[in-house]
Amino acid sequence: TQDLENDEVTLSWEDNSNNEDNFIIEYNNNETWAALATIAANSADYTHENLPGYQNYTYIRKKIKPMYLHRL
Repeated sequence: TQDLENDEVTLSWEDNSNNEDNFIIEYNNNETWAALATIAANSADYTHENLPGYQNYTYIRKKIKPMYLHRL
């Protein structure tokens, strides 16, 4: 993470996968987990804006894989 200003933080990562449709970013403010954003495949960063000051946040990024339906 990188602190840009008092009310935003940029998350960045290396995208080593090549089979996702999108990513979901979730965060926790020490109370509950909540979906924050759905971002495009092959993205390598996201900026979380308008954060209240002086709080700790935990983030997780999940990939959304394509789903294939097969007929039997």
